[in-house]
Amino acid sequence: MEIKLSDHAKDQIKGRHIPKNLVTETIRNPDQILKSFKDRRLLRKRLDDRILEVVTAYFLKEDKL
Repeated sequence: MEIKLSDHAKDQIKGRHIPKNLVTETIRNPDQILKSFKDRRLLRKRLDDRILEVVTAYFLKEDKL
């Protein structure tokens, strides 16, 4: 699966000092998937005592919630 990050996402990752591999892992293997706004999905991954949330804008056709 190809993952493309928007400029906004890259800025957020850099500004929050989040390792890119954690974002990729959250996208590829989320603990939870929730509906978000405008047909987007909120992907969550628990990381010790914190939760990383990633909002996705594009999906595979098979991705139906």
